Amino acid sequence: MNLRGAISALILMAPGAALSDTFRDWQVACAGQQKACILSTSAIAHDDTWLATLRLQLVSDQSEPGRLQALVPPSVHLGSGLFFGLGRDDPLQLSYLRCAPDHCEAAAAIDEARLAAMMAGRSAVLTYRPSITSPPVSFEISLMGITAAIGHARAFSP
Repeated sequence: MNLRGAISALILMAPGAALSDTFRDWQVACAGQQKACILSTSAIAHDDTWLATLRLQLVSDQSEPGRLQALVPPSVHLGSGLFFGLGRDDPLQLSYLRCAPDHCEAAAAIDEARLAAMMAGRSAVLTYRPSITSPPVSFEISLMGITAAIGHARAFSP
């Protein structure tokens, strides 16, 4: 298992969850009892530094088709924000929720148009400031395999 897969598997695993399948760069974990699936992928720098893990949970509520969550290193400067960009659309700002010793978590609802853009794209861009003294950095998050992962998650969920 490569570093990306190991990080994603550790973050995804929870009581009652089982890693169901992998679709290119995306993993899908579904909880058997709740029939809820979480899709995830991680971005790793060339020097094997973990940059972020992006998670997507599909929601059956039509007003909010999904929740996008980013897990980032704890040193990230929270006040500068975290942004998820797709093509020419305005970036989506994710709101920071909490930090743990090994990561910070930010999330936002995504609409059907953004979900469709993710399925049509090859990559997205995540932007944050690594520390208070660093300039913002932007890096790609692969979207390769997300369409199949979403199809798998939708087939598993009621």
